[in-house]
Amino acid sequence: MRDRALTIDVQSNMHTTPSKEKVISLKKALALVPLLSLTLTGATFAIPFAFKLIQQNNLYRQREEKDWEQVFSKIAGDQGAHAAENAVRLERFVNTGHAAPARELESRLLVQIDDEITFDPLFSEWLRGVTQDNQKELFHIDATIAGQLKDLYRHALNNGNNLPTDQSFANFLEDPDQFLVEADARKRANAKVWELDTVTTGLLNVWTGKLSRSHPTPSGETISHVVFLSNNKDIENDFRSVNFRDTRSMTDVEFYGKCAVDTAKLPTNITPGCNN
Repeated sequence: MRDRALTIDVQSNMHTTPSKEKVISLKKALALVPLLSLTLTGATFAIPFAFKLIQQNNLYRQREEKDWEQVFSKIAGDQGAHAAENAVRLERFVNTGHAAPARELESRLLVQIDDEITFDPLFSEWLRGVTQDNQKELFHIDATIAGQLKDLYRHALNNGNNLPTDQSFANFLEDPDQFLVEADARKRANAKVWELDTVTTGLLNVWTGKLSRSHPTPSGETISHVVFLSNNKDIENDFRSVNFRDTRSMTDVEFYGKCAVDTAKLPTNITPGCNN
């Protein structure tokens, strides 16, 4: 009977006296109570804060959308007027969801600027966003300005007196004043020659990686009616590292001025008119 009583007493103690491990676990649990309370308190504040952030983000997007609609409507209403001012307005959408249409619309405005001092900084800023996928807009700028100069050139041939002996387009690009009589036409032609030289330098810098290590190339592109003009007699535009044979096609593309081109990297239908 004493043995059985002793056994019962031992078993009773096993149930009533916690082990060392249980005591430690209990202490850990008690230590976590303030942390749990703090976590719940933090969550109580975090939920409305996150909701506020979502509301603010939605309001920002609504304002951005409204701003875009207003700017787009104004540009459409101006019908080509105030090109420089509207180009500046579009620059604020570069890092928004409207970046792609803003860039394309700005490229249409840049070619309407007939002042090289205004054109150059706007174009330089726009050029930073050129990629392999959107470089067609850069070709469009070049081809449009080249077309404007060819219109002025044809106007000079049809209406000019005392034209120079050399009536080539290359000579016109070198000095429009010897072809044109009207002051406004001269001013516009000289501005466009400058702008075309700027765009050509921009294309070269894009393709040779001077703006970015990961840079676009003409590979796979369709390039037409583009004029590469190097009108600065002190600086040579060196295209020798650019492989134009990788393009999908090149038609009505011309090179003028002080430039260097590797003819082995040109399609056989293109003959550069560089004069070095």
